[in-house]
Amino acid sequence: MTIPGLPPRSLAFVILRHMAGPEWTQEKLAAASGRSADTLSDYERGRAEPPMSTLQQLGQAMGFSASTVQLVVLSANEIRGWIKGRGGDRKRELAAQAGRQVEALMLAAFTRLEEEDERQQARELWNDIRDQDAAERRRFFEAVPELHSWAVVEVLCAESVRQAAHSAPAAREFAELALWIAGQLDASIRPQAQGYAWGIVANARRVAGDLPQAEEGFDLAEGLWPPDQDQACPLNRSRLLDLKASLRRDQRRPLEALDLLERAARTPNLTPIARARLLINKANTLEMLGEHEQALAALREAAPAVADGQEPHLLWLVRFGLAVNLCSLGRAEEVSETLLPAVRLLAAQEENGLAALRLRWLESKVAAGLGRTEEAIVALSRVRAAFADLNMDSDAALATSELAVLYLEVGRTAEVKALVRQSVPIFHAKGILPEERKALVVFREAVERETVTLDLARRLVAYLRRVRYDSSIVFEP
Repeated sequence: MTIPGLPPRSLAFVILRHMAGPEWTQEKLAAASGRSADTLSDYERGRAEPPMSTLQQLGQAMGFSASTVQLVVLSANEIRGWIKGRGGDRKRELAAQAGRQVEALMLAAFTRLEEEDERQQARELWNDIRDQDAAERRRFFEAVPELHSWAVVEVLCAESVRQAAHSAPAAREFAELALWIAGQLDASIRPQAQGYAWGIVANARRVAGDLPQAEEGFDLAEGLWPPDQDQACPLNRSRLLDLKASLRRDQRRPLEALDLLERAARTPNLTPIARARLLINKANTLEMLGEHEQALAALREAAPAVADGQEPHLLWLVRFGLAVNLCSLGRAEEVSETLLPAVRLLAAQEENGLAALRLRWLESKVAAGLGRTEEAIVALSRVRAAFADLNMDSDAALATSELAVLYLEVGRTAEVKALVRQSVPIFHAKGILPEERKALVVFREAVERETVTLDLARRLVAYLRRVRYDSSIVFEP
């Protein structure tokens, strides 16, 4: 959507929904007005222009008077002009004409429209250069300083976070380019933009496994952009709190992660998508703590914001998280019947191989939960081998212990002994923490003495899941 190119009543509709606040999603307004979300989307994108009577009904559903709607429509052509830089001071006069009770809402809406237009321009620019290599992108931005903006910083930071799912070097490249551009901005926005970019650099360091440097990056971010300097900044601090919560989870400090996510949820003007991201992160943390019912509640709260598929990665995370937590609660049949087909489809759309690997792990859990143990053993054996090849040592150790449980459930103790002997390199890999190693040694000794029990194997699985996020707990053999 390029705002200045919208028809007047379409632009008026966009302004009214911005005035109503981020909670007025297209889905909520569709339900309140009796119109389809697709129709409202067509209005906002300029594919159709709403009749005046329809616009007044939509405005009424959001709590606006007919006169306010009329003023916004009459002002639309002039608004398109000042968004492009012609007569910007006029927006305050237009807002005041609507009456003092809605002046602040209109001014806030106008500001968000300007910000959205900058974002759209930045996204279009990114689409033009995304296929260039790193050196070409850097030369491009050095040669055209007029294109430097906070919105370009935001787009590059979003790309860094997206790349982090499968390539730590690519995540760092985009984050560092964003940091460089932030340093070229006007002094009025430069500190906040640099602080935002430093948080993304810190996240790239985190996914590369450099947790101390990630901590240092977040410290720099907060020093540049302290919490009392949020005013008039279009970048949203909640993203930094969200990513710092992920660092706390990796540092085995899950309660601090949850606290950061609660702080982020209180950020003003949080969009539904931003809130959904926080809820997904919260659900992941709760799952790691074994709080599966609470994790399910968080994911179900996030689901409506991503249901339209505009953010397919978030939809994948929601559906996958629901399936995993339901399996942990012994509800594999429900997963098989209602979630697994959609999860498979979404995994195929993901851009990294880890999604396919996580899907196979989930399929093994579903098969085991449905009593199809042999099928689960085959799937989990492949998952375990893949984790080992990728040097994902903690995941490989956990998959090994889960596979041992399946073998013991069907009385195949010889395979357990062979599995454990094969897995000695995993047990002693650099990625295994001392606490994990001690528990694995206890299990290995019990296997070698042929005193291993199904109960011991199940407790090892539960311990390995928990110790990765709380290193203070001790395995009780």
